[in-house]
Amino acid sequence: MVINKPSEMLLVGALLLLTPTLHSCQILPSISQPQINPNLSPEELHQLASAITVKVIGGESAGSGTIIRKVGRTYTVVTNQHVLQAVQGTSKYRLETNKEDELISVANIRIQTSDGLDYPATIVRGENINFQDNDLGLLEFNADKTYDVGTFPKSDLALKPGEKVWAAGFPAESPTPTSIVTEGTVSLIPDQALEQGYQLGYSNPIQNGMSGGPILNRQGDIIGFNGRQGNPLFGDPFVYANGDRPTDRERQKMVGLSWGLPVSVLAEAAPAMMKEAEPSLTGVAKQVYDNAKAVTVRIEARDKKYPSLDPIPGSGVIIAKQKNTYYVATARHVVESSGQNYELIAPDGRRYRIDYSKIKQQDGQDVALVQFISNEIYSIATLADYRVKEEERPWVFTAGWPKGESLRNRYFEFTPGFLFSSEQSSLAAQNTASLTQGYEMVYTNSTQGGMSGGPVLDIQGRVVGIHGRAESGEFGGVQLGRSLGIPANTLLGSLQVWGIEREWLQVETDPPPELDIHKDIHKFVDMIAALAVTQKTAPKQDATARDWINYGNQLWRVGRSEQAIEAFNQAIHLNRNSYAAWYARGLALSAADRDREAVWSFEQAIVIDNTPHEAWREQGKSLLFLKQYPQALASIDQAIQRQNQDAVLYMFRAGILSALNRYQEAVAAYTIAIDITPHSWAYNNRGAIRKDLGDVQGAIDDFNQAIKINPQNTNAYYNRGNARKESGDWQGVIADYTKAIDLNPQYADAYNNRGVARKDSGDLSGAIADYTKAIELNPLYAGAYYNRGYARKDSGDLSGAIDDYNQAIKINPQDAEAYVRRGIARAHSGDLPGAISDFTETIKINPQYALAYNNRGNARKDSGDLAGAIDDYNQAIKINPQLALAYNNRGNARRNSGDLSGAISDFTEAIKINPQYADAYYNRGVASSILEDMPGAISDFTEAIKINPQYADAYLNRGIVSSMSEDMPGAISDFTEAIKINPQYADAYYNRGVARYLSEDKQGGIEDIQKGEQLLCQQGKPECQQAKDALKQIEVGRSGVGQKNNLIE
Repeated sequence: MVINKPSEMLLVGALLLLTPTLHSCQILPSISQPQINPNLSPEELHQLASAITVKVIGGESAGSGTIIRKVGRTYTVVTNQHVLQAVQGTSKYRLETNKEDELISVANIRIQTSDGLDYPATIVRGENINFQDNDLGLLEFNADKTYDVGTFPKSDLALKPGEKVWAAGFPAESPTPTSIVTEGTVSLIPDQALEQGYQLGYSNPIQNGMSGGPILNRQGDIIGFNGRQGNPLFGDPFVYANGDRPTDRERQKMVGLSWGLPVSVLAEAAPAMMKEAEPSLTGVAKQVYDNAKAVTVRIEARDKKYPSLDPIPGSGVIIAKQKNTYYVATARHVVESSGQNYELIAPDGRRYRIDYSKIKQQDGQDVALVQFISNEIYSIATLADYRVKEEERPWVFTAGWPKGESLRNRYFEFTPGFLFSSEQSSLAAQNTASLTQGYEMVYTNSTQGGMSGGPVLDIQGRVVGIHGRAESGEFGGVQLGRSLGIPANTLLGSLQVWGIEREWLQVETDPPPELDIHKDIHKFVDMIAALAVTQKTAPKQDATARDWINYGNQLWRVGRSEQAIEAFNQAIHLNRNSYAAWYARGLALSAADRDREAVWSFEQAIVIDNTPHEAWREQGKSLLFLKQYPQALASIDQAIQRQNQDAVLYMFRAGILSALNRYQEAVAAYTIAIDITPHSWAYNNRGAIRKDLGDVQGAIDDFNQAIKINPQNTNAYYNRGNARKESGDWQGVIADYTKAIDLNPQYADAYNNRGVARKDSGDLSGAIADYTKAIELNPLYAGAYYNRGYARKDSGDLSGAIDDYNQAIKINPQDAEAYVRRGIARAHSGDLPGAISDFTETIKINPQYALAYNNRGNARKDSGDLAGAIDDYNQAIKINPQLALAYNNRGNARRNSGDLSGAISDFTEAIKINPQYADAYYNRGVASSILEDMPGAISDFTEAIKINPQYADAYLNRGIVSSMSEDMPGAISDFTEAIKINPQYADAYYNRGVARYLSEDKQGGIEDIQKGEQLLCQQGKPECQQAKDALKQIEVGRSGVGQKNNLIE
């Protein structure tokens, strides 16, 4: 079992500086931005351009626009003045009031966003906005949804011709209501602008309707806006702003280009629009925060007997409404006591009494449902029921109303973190007690008392779970561990039991898209993450060891391992006998990849108290990471002695045993783990070991079970594909690799292995495509180069094959197989010295490589070095006496050197090793015919044909031997069969012609000889002249037509 350390939180920040261009015409604005975008891939640029491009609609006219700004829920869009004039000229008008409360007519303009939704839009005007005669304008629309906003380049950049750019827009004539993105280059930047501000000439094809769309550079920054198509049908747009006209030569360069307005026009006309809005939260974080605050409620429990006591705080989330009754999900422990009076505080601050008799609870689940009646309108949370991919750790947010320092000053807590997948949660939890009472979610978010019952939200603001508690353990009030929640799937099951109708709920099942760091959303998420930690101030000078441990735990959760270590050091300084401090320090050290120190820290915890199993477990994990397998096994066994019902401990034990090559014991350990808790990873890993032990069906059964538990287990599909390959189920193999790729499009090994399966099933082009994709994903994948070279060779592309083997060898100079394959490809291309050199290099790397000696023998034989070839075959046979191929090849070399009896002996030995070796029978038949053992030759050729009915050469040679034995009918039959197999077989036509001519079928014989002569000459064979001579003899009436009875070796 391969175990990867969890990275609790990734805080990314980078400043990329771009080299200024040397073009004299500076047309980019001066803008203050915190970060330059890195280069994006073409796919990312297409996606970004489409996302920020909108359609501007009015009446029967339409154009495009670009989202450039968002403040709150208001988006600003740039478009062209000529677009605004067109949509205003064909749209209907609505009545609105202006600032003086006067009725005015306003064009009914709409914005259609990339998701197809329409929003009413208004033209933006103001004292600080003055486009003069430039062809730009501004629109605004309001939306609760979050849309991407374009960014602008740094001021120290200048455009220059030749730079690639991407332009987007909504073509007027497009059959689909979607934008398109075109690629091109900056072609011309005149020193002064043309009329209406046009100064950016580029090669991208721009269609009618794309005006106002963005022009992006490689970083995805907006450098301009579309405006004019190339090759205008009427008018003369090529007039400079000062009234001058370009020369004919200049105009010729301009006329075929598309023209846009650089962002400098926008910067000069509306500088405020270029400045990035700076609300406290933005992007995904702002959206989720707004959603969370709109649906999260406070729940206060006040003791009935002693109502003057401070109420106990809790949280909840509004999940349904029926008429005027709202339903709120919370944690059961928040509302479970009948000795309390409960009050709910809604998001607007209104208070509602909770009727305890109507609270729904379920045994064994720490989740409950409360209700309140109100005529106010409150938002309803959307529940999201989907499974997180096992290799992913998506961002999630927790929200709630912690107690704080004063109940009079309640505040709303909103913290980011990472959610572990269901499979990872089993390993990330502190112990088996963590995952009881319905708790299946483990996440790194910092949570406090009072947040129990609040929502856990994904990046789309949907509720994926109900927060319940934080791990603490038996450490005397110390908070040590992660946060735990009840998944939405469990909540939905309880709601069904409680009679909540599905139609009362808003439920979605699709996972959210992954955050795209190139769009800078992560900056805001990271900012909030940092804020969540900085709000937890360091303990004061009079703090206790427990205070420092709790503080260190918060730091450890969010990935600040080094600072957490310092906090735990402070705790140890105050109390060297604190088991919790040493144990927590070990966790932080391991997270910081300081496992040697972690082992010692866990050892100190064990010395203080060796009864808890957790320190033994974590020490075993650190030893496993250090590859100290015997010591790791000893620690895990100590943990199992103290807790023998923890499936995870047995999974770790199995992984260590596997690393020690104790595979049967590893299978047994996985079996125990499965008996305690069936886990997808346990089945998958046991299946992998079973396959290696030869139990293919048992392995497939395990992979099936892993997939049944988790249909998104990518590795289980991949491993099942490997197992099915052993059984020859190519259709199933390819299907499994394809599923693994669907789940993880970056899975280079799956592409490589699917390529192998496709090649073995005869699909060479599909195989080459898969190997190419694997190389694209991992340019240092030597195996993929090697496999693609193999497929290219088989498809006849010897040059491409050699190039691939060169790359494989460059990546791994000790790859003996790559040298062998390159040697074979070189031999096939006629480079025998190069082939011999490669086989020699292979032998240097692996002197026991029998096939390398065999292949070098072949190359030497073909080079005429029969003695050297025989020496190599001898060595191959010495290394592997069962290598039938080497006996067969040595037999050919001996035959060529005149040692026919030695050759027959070798062919016989090859047949003894492999009775189905058709080539060995064939070659022995050739040698026997040379010794004039015609019956023996015919017998061997017949056996070769029996093994391989498509063996055309065997039919030909048996026909020749039959004709030499004067069995003309049998000879003609064999030549005919050879022609059926290979209709271009010149030798078969010629020999059949001779046999027919000598059998008195003169006309048929002449036709066959003519066909044979035609093919022999076309194929450039030396026997062409022999066929021409035979035809001349026939023409002069001679009867002595010569038999072409040379046997094909």
